[in-house]
Amino acid sequence: MQTRLLKLQNQVTLYKIPVVVDFWAPWCGPCRMMAPAFEQASAQLVPCVRLAKVNTEAAPNLSAF
Repeated sequence: MQTRLLKLQNQVTLYKIPVVVDFWAPWCGPCRMMAPAFEQASAQLVPCVRLAKVNTEAAPNLSAF
């Protein structure tokens, strides 16, 4: 868990570009529907914007970061 938190903190604070984090859950229907568009946007926006995903079920403490 600590490694995930450090990785997220590094992505948010060390990158010189904006970072957008999608906090999602497997049981969330809208989250699952949005996933393909998020992946497409991620591919199109690199290197201007960094998009990251956090599964709140797998890493609940990261959503408090």
